Amino acid sequence: MHYRGKFGQDFFFRMCGNKSVMCKLHDYSNMVWSGRQQDNRKYFRRAARWAQSVLVDEKVKRYYKKKAKRGQSAYNMAIADYMKTVRLEADFRFYDCLKGGKMKFSMKHVFGASSAEVIISGPGGIVIERGPAKMTDKGFGFEYNANPEVDVKLRYVQITLHRGPVALTRTFDFLKEFQ
Repeated sequence: MHYRGKFGQDFFFRMCGNKSVMCKLHDYSNMVWSGRQQDNRKYFRRAARWAQSVLVDEKVKRYYKKKAKRGQSAYNMAIADYMKTVRLEADFRFYDCLKGGKMKFSMKHVFGASSAEVIISGPGGIVIERGPAKMTDKGFGFEYNANPEVDVKLRYVQITLHRGPVALTRTFDFLKEFQ
C-alpha cells in the first residue's frame, strides 16, 4: 500500500522494494553510546548524506541500481560503497619537503577505482600542483610523484578516486599525517 512513516508510539512503516513493511519502533532514549559507537553513528550519517547527494545524478543512480542485488536499493549500494571506500590511508615517508618525492595511498577495502587524481595545496588552500596518480599494488593503492621543483611547503593533499560515474574524495592534512 506504499505506507511510510511513524504509526503511533509503537510502529513505523518503511518501503522494502515495492512493499510496505511494518517494524517495531525501538526506544533508544536511555541508551549510553560508547565512543566507538558514537564515531560509527557519525560515519554512517556522513555516508547517508553522501549517498543522498550522489544519487541526485541519474547516471550515478543507474550505476548503483545496476550494481544492487535483489531487495537492495541504489541508496543501500551507495552507502555500502561509502562505508568501504573512505578508508584510504596516506604514506608520506618517501616525501621530502625540499626535494619532493613519492606519496603513497593505500585502500583497506577494494573499491575498484579506475583512476585517481591528486591535488597538493599550500597554506591557505592555494593549489600548488595537481595530477594523476599511478595505480600500484594490484589496484589496492596509488602512488604520486610530487614535483621536486616545488619549494613551497605543502599543507593539504587531496586524492579523488574515480570508479565509473562515482568519485570519492579524501583530504589529508600533511602536517598532522607527516609528524
